[in-house]
Amino acid sequence: MSKNKVPIWIKKIKQEIIDVLAESMNKDLGGPLSVLRYGKGSDYGLLGTVFKLIGENEKAKEAFMEASIAYWPYESGKPEGGWQEDANKPEYIYEERAGNRQIKAAICAFLAGDREKADQIFAWAGENLDIPKYALDFNRPGGQGEHLCSGELILCQAYVGARLGRFSAAKEKTTEAKSIFDYFVRNKNKTIDMEYTYQCEVLMKLAEYKLNPTPENKAKAQNALIAYKNACQENMKGLMNYLYIFDFQEAFPEVFDPVL
Repeated sequence: MSKNKVPIWIKKIKQEIIDVLAESMNKDLGGPLSVLRYGKGSDYGLLGTVFKLIGENEKAKEAFMEASIAYWPYESGKPEGGWQEDANKPEYIYEERAGNRQIKAAICAFLAGDREKADQIFAWAGENLDIPKYALDFNRPGGQGEHLCSGELILCQAYVGARLGRFSAAKEKTTEAKSIFDYFVRNKNKTIDMEYTYQCEVLMKLAEYKLNPTPENKAKAQNALIAYKNACQENMKGLMNYLYIFDFQEAFPEVFDPVL
């Protein structure tokens, strides 16, 4: 996208993000899972996405690195000082939340150009998202607390698996997540966020191509990413999803480089 032809809606969003970040610069962001810390990471991530969309790549890298640090500023998968949250909750709850933050931190580090840091954070995310079976079963369809979050968690595991090159596991997890989403659509009339529906398709087709690299499977993977991009209309939700689209394209250029 030419710098001289930046749509008004993107200009407006960029300025809003800059204004919000200016207000948060001197705030105490708190512990690893604080809302303020997550918010700052999200704002920097959006800013990096905007810069990348309009072709200001160096500014995008700077913003993505700031986002990664805000999401996860620690030198290990779990902060040495503990979670600094309500101690009455099971630790796996904090680990799962950390794993989700770490996926975003890893993607932002990757898009900033620090591939080694990204791989390390993805590995930490995989460890933290590996929650106890009884906890996952509680939220699965038919469980006492059945909830969409079970499918979302498993899809996050699939995403991490794909980014670490574990494509058999990624395909298995994606299939499992999709079956959970289908259950809630069919039986509970739930709407699944585009983040999950389109990532299911991209991850499945990517894994199938990696496991069986035929021209037909490559075309299916590319079409899945094109469909994801086309679903991202001129709104904030679509803009947020571009973070994953960029990650797929740059992490797997041998599959997606011709796509966008």
